This record gives sequence, structure tokens and C-alpha cells, in this order.
Amino acid sequence: MKSRDSAIKSTVNAMSELDTRKGSDVVYDDRIVRQFFLATLFWCVIAVGLGILVSGLMLMPELSTNVEGLTVGRLRPIHTNAALFAFVGNAMFAAVYFSTQRLCRARMWSGILSQLHFWSWQLIILAGLFSLMLGATQSKAYSEFEWPIDIAIALSWIMFFGVNFFATLLVRRERYMYISLWFYLATIIVFALLHMASNIVHPMTMSGTIGSATYFAGVPAVMLNWWYSQESVLFFTIMPFLGMMYYFLPRAGGGPIYSYRLAVIQFWSLIVLFAWTFARDLQYTAVPEWSMGLATVFTILLVMPLWAGVLNARTTFAANWNDQTHRPVLRFFVAAIGFYAWIVIDSTLMGFGGFNAILNYSSWNVAHTHALMVGWDGMLLFGALYWMAPIVFNSKHEHAGAASIAFWAILSASLLLIIPGYIAGFTEGWMWSELDENAQLQYTFIQTLNAVQLYRWIGLVAGGLYLLAVLLIASDLARVWAAGQSATKTVPISGDRFDRSVVEPASMPSQLDVVLEMAKKLDVWSRLEWHRIWERKPFRMASVIAGAFVFVSSIMLLPTLFVSGNTQAIRTIEPFTPLELIGRDLFVREGCSNCHTQIVRALIPETKRYGTFTRAEESKYDAPVLWGKRRIGPDLAREGGKQSNLWHYDHLADPRSQVAGSIMPAFPQLVQREIDFDQAIELVHAAQISGAVYPFADEQAGEKAAEQALEVAAVLVQQGGPVRTQNQSIVALIAYLQRLGVDLNRPQTADKE
Repeated sequence: MKSRDSAIKSTVNAMSELDTRKGSDVVYDDRIVRQFFLATLFWCVIAVGLGILVSGLMLMPELSTNVEGLTVGRLRPIHTNAALFAFVGNAMFAAVYFSTQRLCRARMWSGILSQLHFWSWQLIILAGLFSLMLGATQSKAYSEFEWPIDIAIALSWIMFFGVNFFATLLVRRERYMYISLWFYLATIIVFALLHMASNIVHPMTMSGTIGSATYFAGVPAVMLNWWYSQESVLFFTIMPFLGMMYYFLPRAGGGPIYSYRLAVIQFWSLIVLFAWTFARDLQYTAVPEWSMGLATVFTILLVMPLWAGVLNARTTFAANWNDQTHRPVLRFFVAAIGFYAWIVIDSTLMGFGGFNAILNYSSWNVAHTHALMVGWDGMLLFGALYWMAPIVFNSKHEHAGAASIAFWAILSASLLLIIPGYIAGFTEGWMWSELDENAQLQYTFIQTLNAVQLYRWIGLVAGGLYLLAVLLIASDLARVWAAGQSATKTVPISGDRFDRSVVEPASMPSQLDVVLEMAKKLDVWSRLEWHRIWERKPFRMASVIAGAFVFVSSIMLLPTLFVSGNTQAIRTIEPFTPLELIGRDLFVREGCSNCHTQIVRALIPETKRYGTFTRAEESKYDAPVLWGKRRIGPDLAREGGKQSNLWHYDHLADPRSQVAGSIMPAFPQLVQREIDFDQAIELVHAAQISGAVYPFADEQAGEKAAEQALEVAAVLVQQGGPVRTQNQSIVALIAYLQRLGVDLNRPQTADKE
């Protein structure tokens, strides 16, 4: 006789396609699946093509000369957002719509909402990428889009996708929500909370285009931005794909998921523990030490729950592993599990200070992202596409041979893209931190660039191979589509909606006799029957998910966001001047913050290379905060006063005339473009919203900016530079660069006592 736990496990893992059941007929809405299916392949080609372009410009920066917007700084966020929201996002939606209907044994609640979701999402992607191309950006990782697009994302996600999903759960014919539905549910709820909380801004117009002002500056803004970027990675690229794994793996493998309990542990551990870890990439920076300590502790605690997913997937295949891995479609899933296991190891290593000190801000972070999106997400979604294609296109086309070729092509390209990235990242980090026998820096930044050029060339070739592999997969799936018999298929489904009036059976008493009463209660609790009740009550589970996430996030964020006195006051720190704000806006719009960081960590090699480590108070007027996540160029936190105005003028117009071997693009357009001094009024107002205080009225900002521009231009002339430059945009950018880091060493005046 089966035990209660075995009965639960067998119920949850009843994973047949249900086509053989008899009863009333239903037509699954596979039209929406096909649409997201095709959009995934289209945007994959676009995202990979943009990545190849970015890699090419890093190797041949002269290609961007005299072409405004064709720079690494502008194109990198376009590439990352195309990969995240377009490629990964469309793939996620295709799998969710496909699996949700079959797990609920019900058609999507509203076909209209499905279509609104699809078309609104594609328009959002187009509008977002076009706006980034024009330089309209919030300069926040994975949240660069400006506020109108953010509002559209929220409406599409919540009103179209979320409502449709929840309503489908309510009309489902299955009594319990299967594991995959938990992960989808958490994704919808938490990403909505993340997106809305991190994009509360004050709408404005900047230089005639749409812009915004943030309500937080400095360290509070850093904590909020990193919270969003780290958590959104989990709830957009990992959680829904774990749901896909738990759906497609049993079907492709021909057997049930190994352990229901491991799935429960993994799910709730990610919900409760991951929100504590977002500050792990901020070690040795100016954020509170307690946040970094908690991040390290919970990163370690997450190791076993994260490995629970690896163990569950691997053990599911354990019975006939060798036979199953010879099936082409299954190979994609097996490779995805391997990449997921590596991501767990990589993330854990970055939580330790020693590894973080060397590898952070290097190409290691890029390789990690590629392992996540290309390895884990890419392999899983391509396997899912191959699995879904015959069903959604109603085709009997045999694609085993082509699928096998496509798998080895995509795996080879992925490894060739990822492994050199890790090697380049380690090389950069080691060379940045290496000291000679006199405790002086062993290598210059340019020497570091030259040392990793080979790996970048390999990455460029790998990107081309990956694009060819994607085109091969697309052509193979196109043959499946062409062989399809009909776009509509009727699926027999037995039964109506489950009877909600049925009372759950009482929990079986503990079979333990001579033990404490607490042990008996723990024995009953460990059978997870309480969780089975939640699985048939979507609103209850949604409330617990939201409550747990909000509670943990509040503990990490609120002390920094709203409690005064978190940083030591430095009275010489002053707001940026109107002209410096114009230059800062140019710095952001041209994407310079995507290549240069502005944070010196409390590490000896960094202080020797860049100067005194950054204090928290120094960033109090930074909105948005430009600490960055990667150093393609050197850090600029202490740039002010290091070079002359003329050096910066020539360097911006032609970088290689001043620094041999530089990969920085030229900005000759800054010489040709005039300063819009009226823009200073809007920028000063935005700075005031973030907490800055000025001794003059907003209307005087343009006049103040013009006065400082004359001063900068006069210094240029004195240093042998061109005349009549006071109206050139390059002057504003020079003023901003010369301001960076100088406040800390400014003499303290009596009136600031």
C-alpha cells in the first residue's frame, strides 16, 4: 500500500498530455503560442546580431567614427534589453501559454487579452530599443527604458498577461496547481512588484525628449537599483525557466519528476532567501557593511536549495540516463541543466570577498550573463521549441537528424562564447590587482586591454557561429511548420471545473509513538499536506509569495532608503553646477556609464590605480548613480584634475591621439553640437527632486551654465586649444569630467561649519 507521501507525489507527477482522455472537447489557444514562438526566433537573431556588432566595435572602434549613436555605450543596453525582454521574454511567454493551458486542462481565459499581450509586448520592445538608440535612458541596469515605456510594461504584464493567467487558474479543471504553475505565479507577482517599485520617477522632458527625475540619489539609489537588477534576473530568467524545466523534462524524459519535496524546498528558498543577496556585487564599495555581510551569508545558504533543482532534474533522468541523452531534444535540456549547475557555482563564488575583489567589473560578469541567457535560458527554450513545434503546428515532421546537428552547433557556439569570456575576466581582474615587488601596479589599463583582445576576437567568431546555429534551428522549425496539417486541433478533455466544495481530507496522524509531541507535529508538517491546500488556492499562494518577498526586501531596503544618518557627513560635497549637469546628461545619453564605472573600492590595487576609495557621502547628489557594472575603460571617480581641459578636448574628439591602443569611440559630434543652456533649468529642477539645494532660482540656471562655459573655454585657450568653444557641447562634458572626485579634497570653509 502506498504511503501518503507517495500518493501526493504520484498525483503531482501525473504528466500525460491528456489527449487520450474522453469527454467534452476543448481547443487550446495555440495561436498565441505560435506567435510568441516565431517572435522568439526573430528577436533572437536581432539580439545576437546586436551582440556581434558591439563586439566588433570593441575590436575596431574606428568603425563608429562620425556615426552618432554607433558606439559601444549606446548599443550595449540595446543588445542586453533585446536579449532580456525580446528574446528571453518572448520565449518565456510561449512556454507559459503552452504549458498553462495543458496543466489547467483549460483554454486561456481570454483570447483578446492574449492578443493584446502579444502585440503590446512587441510594440514595447520596438519603442524601448528605438528610444535607447536616441539616447533616452534612465541609466539603470535592466531598467533603462523611460517612464512611458515602463508604464506600458506594467500594463501589459499585469492587465493582459497577469489577469489572463490568474483567470485561467480559476477556471482550471485540475484540482491542484502543478509545480510549474507555482514558478509562473511567482514570476508574475514578484516581477510586477519589482518593476513598479524601482521605476517610481518624476516625469520630465529633457532637451525636448522624454526624461525623468529620480526621488533617490546616492547609496539609497544604488541599493534600489541593485535590488531590482539582481531580483529581476532571478524572476525573469530563472524562475519561469525552472517552471519550464519542471514541465518539459518529465514529458521529454518519459517519467515523473523525482522529488516533489525538493521542488517545494527549491521554490520557497528562492522566494525567501534570494532577496537577501542582491548586495553581493557591491562588496568593498560605499554601501553599508551589514548589507554586504547579509548578502554573503545568504548566498552560502542558497547553495543547497539551488542545487536541489539540479539534483531533481538529474535524478529524473537517472534510470536510463545514457539512453535518454541520445535523443536530440533531450540533449538541449541536459545541457541547460549543466549550465544551471555552473551558474549556481559561479554566483556562489562571487559572493565571497576574495573572488569578488578580483572578478567584479571585469568580463567575468559578461560571461556569467552569457552562461545564464545563452546557456541556461537558450538551451532550455530551444529544447522547448523543438518539443512544442509538432504540437502547435500540428505536424508529424521528423526532425531528429537536424535537431542533433542544431544542438551541437548551438552548444559549440555557446561554449566558445562563454569560456573565453571567463578567461578574459580572470585575466583582467588579475592584471588590475597585480602589484610588483615595490608594491606598485604591475600593469597599465591599456596593457590589460591588449591582453584580452584575443578572447574578444574568439567571442566575435563565436557570436557569428551562434547566429548561424540559430538560423539553422529556425530553418528546421520552419520545415516543421510547413509540414503542419492544420492550425487548429481539438483536444478531448474530461470533466468540468473541479468541485471547490470538496473538503480536503484531514491530515493523517503521526505514526511516531515514543517521541515528543513536537516531533509528531514536525512529522505531519513535513508531509507537505498544507502545501497541497495552497496548490488549489492560487490567491492564497499569491498572497504568501508577495508577502514573503515584500517582507524580506523591506528589511534590506528600508534602513537605507528612509533612515537618516546612514552615512558620515562630508561638508565639502556640493551639488553639480548647471553646466556640469548638462555634461553629466551627455555622459549618460552617450552611454559612457556603460563602459566606465565611478566607484573606487576599498582595495589597495584600486586606490593605487584610481585614488582614494569612494565614500558614501560623495554620491549623495548622484541621480542616477553611475557606479556601473563593467570597466571597459578605466574608472572615472577621481578623474577631475588629472588631465588638462585640452587633453580631454582632444581625447573626446580622437581618443587614440592621446592614448595609444584605446578602444574608446570618438565623439566629434560634441564639437559640432551646441549647448542647449535652457536645458539647465530642467536638470537643476530634477537635481532638486533628488535632494540637491541651489542658492539661485531655477530660471537662472541657464545663465549660470553659460558663465561657467566661458570659464572652461578660456582655460582651453590658455592651454593652446581652439577659440570660441563656449557653446560647444564638449565643453559641458569637460566641465563634468573635471568635477569628478574633487569635492573630497576641497578645503572646508568656515560657513560650512
